[in-house]
Amino acid sequence: MNLGGLTQRRDGSYGKKEQVDILLLNGLVLTIDPASTIFSPGAIAVRAGKIVAVGPSDLVCAAFESSETLDISGCVALPGLINSHTHAAMTLFRGLADDLPLMEWLHGHIFPAEKKLTEKWVYWGTMLACAEMIRSGTTGFCDMYLFEHKVAEAAKKAGVRALVGEVLYDFPSPCYGEIENGLRHTELLVEKWRGDPLVSVAVEPHSLYTCSPDLLKKCGRMSARFDVPLVVHLSENEAEVKQVMEMYGRRPVAHLETLGMLNARLIADHCVALDDTDIELLAQNRVNVVHNPKSNMKLASGICPVPRLLQAGATVALGADGCASNNTLDMFAEMGMCAKLHKVNGLDPTLTSAQTTLRMATVSGADALGWGGKTGQIASGLLADLIVVDFRKPNLTPVYNPVSHLVYAAGAADVRHTIINGRLVMKDRVLLTLDLEEIFGHVREFAKMMGAETSAEEAKSYPAPPASRSPLPAPCKVVEAQSYPAPPASRSPLPAPCKVVEAQSYPAIPASRSPLPAPCKVEEAKSYPAPPASRSPLPAPCKVVEAQSYPAIPASRSSLPAPCFMTPAVREVDLLLFNADWLVACDPAMSRYRRGAVAIEGERIAAVGPSNELCNLFRGRREIDLSGCLLMPGLVNSHTHAGMSIFRGIADDLPLKQWLEESIFPLEKAFVNPDSVYLGVLLSAAEMLKSGTTCFCDGYFFEDAAARGCVKAGIRAVLGQGIVDFPTPDVPNPANSLAHAEDFLREFPSRAGLIRPSLFCHAPYTCSPLTLKKTKDICRGNKILFQTHLSETRQEVEQITNQYGLRPAMHLGALGVLDDLTLCAHAIWLSPSEIRLIAQSSASISHCPESNMKLASGVAPIAELAALGVKIGLGTDGCASNNDLDLLSEAGCAARLHKVFTKDALACPAEMALRMATTGSASALGLQDEIGSIEPGKKADLVALDLLQPHLTPLYDPVSHIVYAARGGDVRFVWVDGRMVVENRKLPTVDEAEILLEAKRMGEKILAFQSRP
Repeated sequence: MNLGGLTQRRDGSYGKKEQVDILLLNGLVLTIDPASTIFSPGAIAVRAGKIVAVGPSDLVCAAFESSETLDISGCVALPGLINSHTHAAMTLFRGLADDLPLMEWLHGHIFPAEKKLTEKWVYWGTMLACAEMIRSGTTGFCDMYLFEHKVAEAAKKAGVRALVGEVLYDFPSPCYGEIENGLRHTELLVEKWRGDPLVSVAVEPHSLYTCSPDLLKKCGRMSARFDVPLVVHLSENEAEVKQVMEMYGRRPVAHLETLGMLNARLIADHCVALDDTDIELLAQNRVNVVHNPKSNMKLASGICPVPRLLQAGATVALGADGCASNNTLDMFAEMGMCAKLHKVNGLDPTLTSAQTTLRMATVSGADALGWGGKTGQIASGLLADLIVVDFRKPNLTPVYNPVSHLVYAAGAADVRHTIINGRLVMKDRVLLTLDLEEIFGHVREFAKMMGAETSAEEAKSYPAPPASRSPLPAPCKVVEAQSYPAPPASRSPLPAPCKVVEAQSYPAIPASRSPLPAPCKVEEAKSYPAPPASRSPLPAPCKVVEAQSYPAIPASRSSLPAPCFMTPAVREVDLLLFNADWLVACDPAMSRYRRGAVAIEGERIAAVGPSNELCNLFRGRREIDLSGCLLMPGLVNSHTHAGMSIFRGIADDLPLKQWLEESIFPLEKAFVNPDSVYLGVLLSAAEMLKSGTTCFCDGYFFEDAAARGCVKAGIRAVLGQGIVDFPTPDVPNPANSLAHAEDFLREFPSRAGLIRPSLFCHAPYTCSPLTLKKTKDICRGNKILFQTHLSETRQEVEQITNQYGLRPAMHLGALGVLDDLTLCAHAIWLSPSEIRLIAQSSASISHCPESNMKLASGVAPIAELAALGVKIGLGTDGCASNNDLDLLSEAGCAARLHKVFTKDALACPAEMALRMATTGSASALGLQDEIGSIEPGKKADLVALDLLQPHLTPLYDPVSHIVYAARGGDVRFVWVDGRMVVENRKLPTVDEAEILLEAKRMGEKILAFQSRP
């Protein structure tokens, strides 16, 4: 074997070891080379910015040594991800104005905000983007924006590879003025950065509708003269195609062909609205297409025909677009969305496989940006742009296919190390080239200018907390009974956004608009009109509360004296959480508190409100300062199969019938038993708690074992014992199913109060009418939830209709099993009459968007169901079909999915998605009086998100941030029933390392079984 020029001797040695800059050892190495080579355990040697060797760990160790040696055991090394289209400095506008019609979003918010940009703000916005990209595994990006000379400087400072280009259009630019200056400005950029190891320059006309044919041709000639890429937005939506056709009589792609601009240097961004001729022209001319799925979905632009482009031979890369339209620059999230979106759009689970998608984010990205043959793969002689992903996590255990895990289960928070151009820029999640506090300071200064941050004068209106509870310099420190130093002078006592309005009225939200435009203003006591019925049945949007009285705890919920805050005496409670930058209550008014606090007595919430008030009324036996955090209710997963986490990623990207019959059913038969279900539930509970889910609804086998796992982990659950009319692992004789279910219910009173029993009839096609009716009778008699899958696929609808002469929901209605304690999971292929029937029966729906996308099942008619007042919860489904249990990710997916499929940017706004994951799911499970919101008398199921992160800065609207920017890895603290079950991202209730080890061993047995001849 030859390693970087060192030839192995006959005795196996290499002589004296050669010194290198960085040595990565003992990990699984995905090279993403043409042969998809994997080394396990593998190693990589890096010197002078390049990879000098990659191969089996023992051989590389024998040949090289380094003072910077990283043991990456339990981790996966792969090429750094490439963001092939973005507007980096638009991090400054992250979440500024979400869920608005495109033209209102642009003209009412983005364009006015951009007028405030200067080169200073572009520099710091780009620095924030670079911090976010490094932390999420992106090593290179292509940028198009204003003041790109500052973008280049920021990228160079951060140590990130970048292709930059000043945006050019026919009207004056705030950077260069008239277009003649813009062309010269671009030439100077090319000349200045030519030969730089990190920064290169492209020519970047904005679009065909903002650039004349003459300007486009000049740009094309400049690109050819300097042999640099040419970047343009192309066919981003149908409106653009229509406009270009009206202007020039040709579709956009044909227009560029007429101008002679279709060639291998062209990078065409978006390419959503393409016909067959467009696809053929792009492929034939070797044009590089950049797909931006999350942005296109959120703006309801449409879906790029990626499978057809790939089939035609085009190069397709992935991009995030800007944070104004996407909210994050997370390429892991982009990969997962890309793979799932095209499956559901084509109703084919084999489309855009995990392998294809990972190549789009690595090799294809490098090819598209002109870096092909230099980076995007791991091979000797290539640039050392590398990332290391830590697989020692509940969401990445066990491992059957590392590529599948990277696309469908990994997240930005799983990235451990980032190396760019041979330089370690992040080690153990610590940035080595950037000062986050400095970046945050500048970005918050800009946000204040935009009206999002509280000024010093306004901050004075907030009384300081008692001296013993003064805000801590470091966020979220647990306080027992001690004094705290005053906060640093540089830190505002109110770091969170939203300008405070003390004594003025705020105009009502226009009827045509959904939840509050950001940045939202604070209102003292005003009700907003409800959104149109066609948009959402949810209560009116945010009411930010500053100083008022709170209702007493309902007598039915607590014996605490009420009203507890009207007496001047300080009352002692078990736990006081205070100084949260934001508290989003998810109550009927969607109240949002600045510097919020919650008092907890026992397992219930005693009071909620601003910290300055509650700290004067309550003292906690234990107190926790949540500065730098957002406090919200625990998330509620309304449908999953927790025991299936042991099958996570075992057989992805297969046709549904093959997936079930060749993988899932045989695996269940061989491995599902009480011990495996207990282990699977512990693994799922660890993942759910660490990602903010405090309650879940389950349907599977051996649910008595699942109950033991839930009690051990301290998670709330509704557990549904599975019932079908064929043999199962726990009931070999289906004639005994109902008797087994009744035995299960009789044992439940002895269980802890966190869990409740339920029965789960798998589906109308696996349960006879008699089984469905008898099971529902048992549920009614015990006043418990009845669960079933409903209309998950078209094939299911056809089967039931042919068998019983009724569509599935009508069949259930005829059997009398639909009522207010019936939960129907999926509910995708519903007719209008079925939607009306579900609404009339008061049955609930669990919406599982990511699973439905990945299995290509379809898109549930959520808007129609919501318009009729149906209770809709959010679920993940099981890990065999979804791969992760991150309900924050699920909420973001739901909001984007319904926008793009309804072609309406106002569909499923952030507030509606958040309600589905909290109060909606609680109502669907019949727990609306107990959980789902932060209100006096309810159970203290709470989650604190860590806001002090690049992808959550700045903050204009907390609800938008939760849905469009936050993810499971941001969860720092979790309480269930007032008990802390996640503390500083650790699980005090279970031994996580032991669970992961047992799950790994189980995975090895399953993999051996799956690989048998």
